[in-house]
Amino acid sequence: MQCQMGYVKNANQLIIKEMDFSSNSNSSKVIGLDELQDQNLQVLFYDEEQLAEDDTLKEAMMISSKFYPIRIANELSLTKESFEKLENSQAQEVLSKVLSNWILQNNIILLEELYQVVDHLNALWPNDRTAFFEELWFILKNNLGASSIRLIYNDLKKIGKNDDKNTLIQVTIEGDKIAESERRGREFEKKLMDNYKEEFVNQFTVAEYLPEKGQLVLAGSIKKSPFLVMATVSEFTRLQQSIVQTFIQSLSR
Repeated sequence: MQCQMGYVKNANQLIIKEMDFSSNSNSSKVIGLDELQDQNLQVLFYDEEQLAEDDTLKEAMMISSKFYPIRIANELSLTKESFEKLENSQAQEVLSKVLSNWILQNNIILLEELYQVVDHLNALWPNDRTAFFEELWFILKNNLGASSIRLIYNDLKKIGKNDDKNTLIQVTIEGDKIAESERRGREFEKKLMDNYKEEFVNQFTVAEYLPEKGQLVLAGSIKKSPFLVMATVSEFTRLQQSIVQTFIQSLSR
């Protein structure tokens, strides 16, 4: 599993640690604040006094807080120097603590707002299937704490001279922080959906979970329409599973 963690060095620069827990590689680099939005961070740390010094930094962090946890460094006994020296095992422990809390908060919020979220998505379903699945993709990403996530679903495409016929195609939505790309009708996605077709009889199922690799596959159907989710996660708890299952099932009622 690959991971990026950030630390605000000053009002203009960030320290980025890039780690691969599988190969045990670990490197650091310094980037400009204007490059923050291009990074796929799992967590960002800062020193408390830095926010009082610069409004640009505060604004950039507010935007980023939608995508990953942002924490005061000394809450985890971190300094710039100790952050750069983190070994992979130490970084994994820090990441687990921060992400677990952030994921829990996201799931609690979804539970508290479940009816509003479900009503909003159901209103999109008849007329804007793409918007429905893009918003579903973002909700699942935050509630799973996924560093990357791919969502595949079936849709209909008009064919024929007068667009008078429909053909079934598969649509893929994927990205790191936001749904960056949408692909339609590729053979690869069709084979994937065929491979998991037995899972689609249920509204929700955990088709595969390999914790050592952080690989998670969820399958199911919403209003009898099959979907597949492939995500890279740091953990997948029973609580996450229960809340996501309740959420998916609520969309079909």
